Amino acid sequence: VALGTPAELVREYAGSQVLEVQVGMDPLAKEQAMSILWEQGLNPEDGGNLLLVYDVDGYVPDEASRRLEVLRRPANLEDVFLRLTGRALVEE
Repeated sequence: VALGTPAELVREYAGSQVLEVQVGMDPLAKEQAMSILWEQGLNPEDGGNLLLVYDVDGYVPDEASRRLEVLRRPANLEDVFLRLTGRALVEE
């Protein structure tokens, strides 16, 4: 169980910024994207049809932004949930 205010939890588990890298469901595309991110010193996590890189604080390597579909966004409570459980939230 994680305790703290929402802002504290986000800061502790996801940082300030998250990179989302779209890879679709193609395992080869995912593997290639992970390789590019690792080469840039980033640690991607598998999020299904996208890769997530937490706590980037606005940093997007030139190589990654040239070769991949990258979205940088503020971290949020859903990121905390994903980091803690490894499962996505699903709306019904």
